[in-house]
Amino acid sequence: MNTSILLPQIVEMGATEQYYTIPSKTQAAEQVAQLVAQVDNGVVDPILAYGQLKYLEKVVADSLKQIAGMAVDKAYNYGDKFGIYDADFALRETGVKYDYSDDKEWSDLQTQIDALRIEQKARELILKASNRAPKTSTTTLTVTLRK
Repeated sequence: MNTSILLPQIVEMGATEQYYTIPSKTQAAEQVAQLVAQVDNGVVDPILAYGQLKYLEKVVADSLKQIAGMAVDKAYNYGDKFGIYDADFALRETGVKYDYSDDKEWSDLQTQIDALRIEQKARELILKASNRAPKTSTTTLTVTLRK
């Protein structure tokens, strides 16, 4: 499996110049197509590919968590929107939450909602136990990476 996607892409500009670039959406789609074709043609075992991709998913997720703050800090040097490494970046406020708990009317409504949710969960248990709720599911393959 090609893991070069995790490494900086270096583009030579001349005998002494080079710059880094982030692969494009098109390049990502091409890499996906190559991997799927290798699995589909029997060149790569699908369970091996799936396991390796789950590994990469963990590496990417954990790395992003650790690097995100550093990247945001550096991005402030460039402004709210900027292009670098053949990609576009933007600083955005996300995950905004408001605390309404000091409002009496809101708190009363929340109490009613919580009580209804408890009733709803109880009703769901009855329906499941009596097999009166149609069940749908999807089979997936889980991977547990060993230590």
